[in-house]
Amino acid sequence: MTARRAATAAAALAALLIAAATLRPRHAPTPTPTPRSATAIASPPAAHRRAWPLPPAPDAAAISVDPQQSARTWQRRAHRVVAAKRARRFGAEIGRLLERAPNDAWAALRDRAEDGDGASAVAATLLAQECAALVAWPASARSAQSGYADRLGASALPPDWIAFLRSVDALAQDELNARIASCAGVGDTTGLLRLALARLLVPDDPLAQLADATTGEEPIDVLRDRAARSGSDADRLALGERLLASADATERQQGLALVEPLAGADADAAGFLARCFAQGCPFRYGDADPAAAAAWLERAAGLGFGPALERRIAELDAAGRTGDAWAWSLYRLDLALAGCFEFGRPTILALGGAAEAAFAFERRLSAPERARGTALAREIAATWTAAALAGTACAG
Repeated sequence: MTARRAATAAAALAALLIAAATLRPRHAPTPTPTPRSATAIASPPAAHRRAWPLPPAPDAAAISVDPQQSARTWQRRAHRVVAAKRARRFGAEIGRLLERAPNDAWAALRDRAEDGDGASAVAATLLAQECAALVAWPASARSAQSGYADRLGASALPPDWIAFLRSVDALAQDELNARIASCAGVGDTTGLLRLALARLLVPDDPLAQLADATTGEEPIDVLRDRAARSGSDADRLALGERLLASADATERQQGLALVEPLAGADADAAGFLARCFAQGCPFRYGDADPAAAAAWLERAAGLGFGPALERRIAELDAAGRTGDAWAWSLYRLDLALAGCFEFGRPTILALGGAAEAAFAFERRLSAPERARGTALAREIAATWTAAALAGTACAG
């Protein structure tokens, strides 16, 4: 390994932190229609209830009756979702270790890493980096999330939702303080970093794929070989994205042929194509295609990709389609109540933002816009909910 390669891989480790441990898998089923009510927020689809291992998500009715209990229910569910994402990324055994308090998890992961387990070395390094960042985080900055909850009284939210979100935030702040305290004893990563970097070079390791995509150094031939040997969607997508940036027209067409089939059910791939066609796809060598970009953006939003949802809602609002924006904001709130946007440590941010947007749009609706938005919300939920819940680990 060259010094430059080691340095860039180390930088990728530090930058990815918790996100690397909890990224969504690239395997989501084709959307299956599931009847849903636009106002029955976050009830699991009937087809999934029998195998639903997560605590039920709170809905609007539960929040109106007992906001505090609903907050505790949401927190339990969000933690299970995060645990499921970790297990998908690192495997069940390391995932269970990462559910422990940091000092306990660190000791177990360090021992496994010192016995030669590269995946544990990566997980321990990420945990140590997280603790270093938390301990160095000023208390004034940590209170910013709590300040967000305090400002909810001036929003369009009804009182029961304000109480719910403030309870969510209070629980999150208590957990944050406890996690910082439990970071005591999480040690230096110098010895583990060598093992972690070695693990990053193993072709089928998910963090290797992520680091390579971040640094952009992996040669196309290596990506071709990896995709051919593994046959995984993740490797095919990494190869396709790299080919689409090639100066060779034939390689760009090969890249598009690889990415397009994946984007039918993969939010990350769909989001990539939305950006690609918006900017000129293939990148740097083709003309922009606004119609194709809009279609892929809608698919990425439907599959639960948070940035695509935010952009889809903003574009509809800017176009004066308030009812449509409201419908998509209800869908985003549905997924937020299911914990689908939580990574690492559940917080108020995604949930609070989704709730504020949905209620703000509702206040602006005319009667025709409300009717259109209600119908569209049912259609969106029926088309996309099952795939989004599965793809974001929210279906268990």
